[in-house]
Amino acid sequence: MMMMLLLRQASHLSLALRKSWISSVEGHSGIKEINERLHLRIEEEYHQTPHRGIDNQTPLDKWCQAADKLRIAGPLDEIDDKFLFEAERKVATDSTVSLHTRTYEVASVLVGKTVTLRYDPTAPQRPIKVTHEGKDFGTGHLVDPVGNARTKRAAAKSKIKFASQPEEKDQ
Repeated sequence: MMMMLLLRQASHLSLALRKSWISSVEGHSGIKEINERLHLRIEEEYHQTPHRGIDNQTPLDKWCQAADKLRIAGPLDEIDDKFLFEAERKVATDSTVSLHTRTYEVASVLVGKTVTLRYDPTAPQRPIKVTHEGKDFGTGHLVDPVGNARTKRAAAKSKIKFASQPEEKDQ
């Protein structure tokens, strides 16, 4: 069991380093001690040893060469926003859009318009971001089907006339 744990801990290391590291921790029982030994081995040996895959440079030297090209990431919500999926949908007359068998309510001013939905496919319960022609229209929220059916809406502005229906006369 302990050997399986050791192999899992060292799976990202080179084969030579993995073999030498595993032999150095055999007989040690605590995970804290094993992690400390792994950290020391990486810092003192692995990062200081030239590697063929990076032109016989040490990983530490290669890192230092590229350090000035690194950019500091912004807040996590900004990073998450960069990875949202997008889909276009037409807003129905009840101010809803469907996305992957779920219905979301959006701003009523968007009825009849095609909007862009930005969403996280791994979290369908989260609100979706709604834009139209590049303008932000806030978020769309999952619709409660029962509540939506009971929502009172403004009456239609004009009556629908059917061809088979006689004209009403004003009296």
